[in-house]
This record gives sequence, C-alpha cells and structure tokens, in this order.
Amino acid sequence: MLSRTRSLTVLFTSVIILLTGHGLQLTLLPLRAESLGWSINDIGMTGSFYFLGFLLGCIFIPRFVAAVGHIRTFSTLTTINGAALLCILLSDDPYVWSGLRMATGIGISGCYLVIESWLNEYTDNARRGRILGIYTVIVLLSMSVGQLLINLGSPAETTTIVLGTLLLSLSIIPVALSKVEQPAPLAQLEFRFKDIYHASPAAVGGALAVGTVTGALFGLTPVFGKVAGLSVSDIAWLMIVMVLGGAAFQLPAGYVSDRYDRRKVMMGLLLIGIITAIAGVILSQPPAWAVMLLFFIIGGSAIAIYPLCLAHANDRYPGHFLQVGTVILMVNGTGSIAGPLLGANAMDQIGPAGFLAYLAAGLTLCLIWILIWLIKHPQPPENTNQFVGTAKSTQALIEMDPRTEAGAPLSEREVD
Repeated sequence: MLSRTRSLTVLFTSVIILLTGHGLQLTLLPLRAESLGWSINDIGMTGSFYFLGFLLGCIFIPRFVAAVGHIRTFSTLTTINGAALLCILLSDDPYVWSGLRMATGIGISGCYLVIESWLNEYTDNARRGRILGIYTVIVLLSMSVGQLLINLGSPAETTTIVLGTLLLSLSIIPVALSKVEQPAPLAQLEFRFKDIYHASPAAVGGALAVGTVTGALFGLTPVFGKVAGLSVSDIAWLMIVMVLGGAAFQLPAGYVSDRYDRRKVMMGLLLIGIITAIAGVILSQPPAWAVMLLFFIIGGSAIAIYPLCLAHANDRYPGHFLQVGTVILMVNGTGSIAGPLLGANAMDQIGPAGFLAYLAAGLTLCLIWILIWLIKHPQPPENTNQFVGTAKSTQALIEMDPRTEAGAPLSEREVD
C-alpha cells in the first residue's frame, strides 16, 4: 500500500508541474500572437493545429509507448513540449507557430496518456472512482494556477514563455528520479465508429458539434477577452471561471441524468448556454464581472455535454466502454479542430459579439441534432451505469473510469 501511495504521489507531482506550464501556455500563446498584430483568423489557425496535434497524439503515441516504454516516451514528449514553446521566440510567422502548436498538442496528449495509463496501473478497483476524482481536481487546480502565472510578465516579453518552458521540461524529474515501475504497454483499441454511431447517433453527433464550441472556447477565449477590452489579469480569471463552470455543472447534470433521459438533460444545458450567449450578444460592452458570469455559464453548459454524451452512448452500447469512450473522444476532438477556425472567422467579421454568436450557433446545432434523435427514438435507454464526472483527455483516462469493463487495467483485459 505504501509503495502504491508513493507511486501515485510521484505521478501527481509530475501532473501538477506539467499542467501548470500547460495552463500558462494556453492563455499566453493567443495573447502573444495578438500582441504581434496577427489577424484573429491566424490565431484561430494556430489553435486548430494544437487540437489536431492532440488528436494525432491520441492515435499514434500508444505505438510509441509500446516500442520504447513509458518513461522514455514521457521524457521525449516533455522535451518536445518545452522545445516547441521555446521555439515560439524564434519566429513570428503564423505557419511556423502552427507547426509548433501541433507539436505541443502531440506532446501534451502523449504526456496525458502516459500519466493516465500509469495512474490506472497503480489504482485498485475499489479506489478507481476516488482516484479519478482526485486526478480531475488536480488537473483543474494546476491549470488554474498556470492561468494566473500570466500576470508575471507581459505576453509580449520572454519571461512567461521561459517560465512555461521550464515547467513543461521539469515535469519529467519526479518520474525520472523515482522507482515507479512502468506499466504494461498500452493496447491498441478498436475504433468502432459505425457500430457506436448506429447505437447512439445523438451522443456521437452531439459530441462532434459541442467539440466545435469547446475548441473555440479553449483556443480563442483569451483573444475574445483582449478584443473585449479586458486586462491580462481579467483574461486569466476568465479562463479559470470558464473551466470551473464546466466542473460545477457536471455533477448536478449527471445526477439528474441518472434519473431522467440524458438527452433531455443535455438539451436543457444547451438551452441555458444558448440563452446566455445570446444575452452576451445583446449586451453592449458588459463589465468584466458580467463577462466572467457569461463564460462561467457558457463554459459550464458546453463542457458538461461531453461526459453526458459518453454516458448516453454507454447506455446505448453497454459492455464496451473503452470502445465507446474512444469514439466519443475522437469525434469530440475532431470538432475541436474546426472550432478555433470557425470562431475566429466569426469574431473577425463581427467582433466580440460574433464570437458569442458563434458559440450560440454551435450550441444550437448540437441542440437540434439531439432533438432530432429524441423525436426519432423517444424511448430513453436504461441508465446502465451511474454518471461519472470526467474531463476530456485521452483513452487512458477512459480506461481508468470505473465504468470500464471489469474495472481492470487494459493489460489484464480482453479487448473485443
């Protein structure tokens, strides 16, 4: 037990250092690009390449882990993360940045995957849900601290970039100097898109549509704040309240969805988000506190849809949670790639109100899609499992979810 606790402590320490640096760069890079005089569309392009890299990492990093092991993979990826961020100082070209941000996306998703598979290996079945909850809290708090570090220097200066590089690079130290044993290699999961789509088109399409909203939120909210006249400190808090909104909305929505049709719960959340975004469009230059309230609600509504889609698809296709989770993760990630490009174009054409209008449109599209399938299939599936609040990450986090078949590490389970 002591050895297992020590191993978890080492892994959590690496997570804290890594995601503090990652949280910093999420806000820093869009603001630095804006200070260089880039167009909003160029900034949106770099955000889309980040999400493209994240998706590619989810697909290909498991093969790299199988070839060289967890520690070597994590060491390589943290080096890539730090180098990519530092290379931002060497060029002001949006296309160069796009390549660097794609490398960062690959590196971050790979680091998530390695850490989460490690956590799964050192978590017994009785504590699986508890460890998942602790991990989610650590992720949120670490990224929030990272957002606040933006106040240590101007985005146009080198201080915060160097700090972010140091944090991303230093995250390897706890793991490299520990005696944590490497888990078994990650297995390749089967991507059953067709089967899962036919079982739950509302969840698959809903995850894709809401991905276009959350991708825009994470990729462009700092730019929105800057264009809306917020200070750098206010922009950091804007990102924090948006993420905390997602955390705050998940558990109440999940509790209700365990008792009623999950699709109706998703529609209720989406309607709240749509009304809030439209209110933001109507308001003329709201104060900073009002903008934060708007994004707390919009972020909460949008971010909470992903775990509900995951739960609904699992109800429709029970007994295959790993395959279900992988499909929902991938389609949501695909939507996230398009989100920054579409949101940037709307903001470029109309201004801050255009970004809010885009968010309202994306949430409306998701609402319509789910409504169509609610009408076609009015009978809800039996809620086969209790809702589990979770952040969108990698397939390794899906594996750690207590709803996963048999609740055992993938290396000890048969994958259909």
